[in-house]
Amino acid sequence: MALYILEDKNLHPFLSKRTAQEITAVKALNQKRIPTKSISDISDLSVLIKDNQSVFLIPYGITPDTLKAIKFCNYNDIPVIAMHNIPDFAPEYIYSSTGSNNWVLFAKIISYFKKYGKTRIAYFGINPNSQSDLVKIHHLYNMYLPFTSEDLFCINKSFSECFEGFVEKRNNYDAIICPNDFIAVALMKKLLPIDSDYVKSHFIIGFMDSYISKLYHTPVTSVTYDIKAVLKAISNIYRTLNRDRHSFNSINIQLPNLINVRDSTQNAPLAEGHCLYKNLSNSRPPLVFPGSIDFSYEKDPEMNIILQIENMFEKINHIDFRIIYEILSGSTNKTISEKLFISQQTLQYHTSHIFSSVNAKTKSDFINIISSYVSTANLGKFISKLA
Repeated sequence: MALYILEDKNLHPFLSKRTAQEITAVKALNQKRIPTKSISDISDLSVLIKDNQSVFLIPYGITPDTLKAIKFCNYNDIPVIAMHNIPDFAPEYIYSSTGSNNWVLFAKIISYFKKYGKTRIAYFGINPNSQSDLVKIHHLYNMYLPFTSEDLFCINKSFSECFEGFVEKRNNYDAIICPNDFIAVALMKKLLPIDSDYVKSHFIIGFMDSYISKLYHTPVTSVTYDIKAVLKAISNIYRTLNRDRHSFNSINIQLPNLINVRDSTQNAPLAEGHCLYKNLSNSRPPLVFPGSIDFSYEKDPEMNIILQIENMFEKINHIDFRIIYEILSGSTNKTISEKLFISQQTLQYHTSHIFSSVNAKTKSDFINIISSYVSTANLGKFISKLA
């Protein structure tokens, strides 16, 4: 019996480096007597059939491609472990999963908002093509009666179009939930020249706990998960299946989320505990989403640059962080070399890779791109914690 990990280079996760790190962490379960193997082609899962004790692990989101793989495994009686996503349809399959309990999470978020008098909630920047986005929005809609379809702002073609629909109604809300940190940062950046005090008086929450959530000029309160807890849940599911493979239709381990409080919610402490909310799904009309969605983070000009910056931070090491800090602080190349005890040639090697990550040709280009999204002071604080 082995745990087969999907590692297809043709699949493009949201943050490739982070996904690669998580796959490496799962492979390390070998050290805990859980044999792991890799599958490099999602279109050829025949190896799973050859091993009558196989368990298939998907470290990516639930997409049309991974959904086909789940159906293949279901047809062939092969258990599936999904690391993060728990779609509503999961129990229909022989499907073992780990992830967060979105009902508990949104109860906690709503209680947090209410504690500080924030009761008018908008959900901004949802991509209706994202299964993860849809799961979250349905939980919020089905538990919080004041939230209606009118408070939902979808990205149809572009971020800018979505923002234009929101900005006229922005004063209807005192709290905004965004599906990820990138949307939250882009929203705050767009709001700044229009309404400079808006962020100071409103709560804005994102998901992912990305680098940019910590380094933006207004650090983002962000929801994330504990990867160690995820790995422990995967181990428990695997060992349970190993003992009794055919007694379960679904094993669903739901892990607590971590909410990292920052400036975008005025550093207000979280509420203790949370209220219980009744499921309203039987008494509410279904949510209606745009019929045609033509949106891609990589192609959208507002989002692509943030994604590039995040991917840059995902790939670099400690010395690169320090180089970026010195560049943003206005240090010359000579000063940077002396401070970091590296040669000019080594510095040029590092800056070449850093600049190319965000398509900057010169130091001035790099500063112009990065300074809009990264606070030098926040970067300095972050580096001090790395030391």
